[in-house]
Amino acid sequence: MGLSRFGLQAGGESSHTSYSFLGNQFRKARQLDKKDEIQTSDWVWVTTLPPTQVPVERGVAFGHQRWDIENHGFNELVNGRHADHVFKHDAAAIEGFLPMAFLTLILFHAFLYLNVKPQLRQSTSKEFRSRLMAAEIYKDLPAAAMFP
Repeated sequence: MGLSRFGLQAGGESSHTSYSFLGNQFRKARQLDKKDEIQTSDWVWVTTLPPTQVPVERGVAFGHQRWDIENHGFNELVNGRHADHVFKHDAAAIEGFLPMAFLTLILFHAFLYLNVKPQLRQSTSKEFRSRLMAAEIYKDLPAAAMFP
């Protein structure tokens, strides 16, 4: 995997630029994504990890993986699990709600990818699987427990 795969431009012989700031050593790589004549993206990736530990292209790949987590994970929490609204406006309630929302998302995906066969996963949506699991949980509860 070379720098050109990511459209990277980096200074120096070792494909990065190093500098010191507040007693820490930083490396910088610049990524240019030219999609067409009109749209160009220009990103700068900065890390404190030494080049022997993480090459420039791997560091950029880490950044893109982080974006995937943010774009897909947070999007699913907000749109699929309604985690953009807290139901009690108390600091302790909010501090308890958000970790539980993340935990349920992680457990759901762990169960889905570790216990459901790929053919079955591909034939139904995650939303369907989520609703099916909720129905299984709620089926044995008395009606009074579900609707206060």
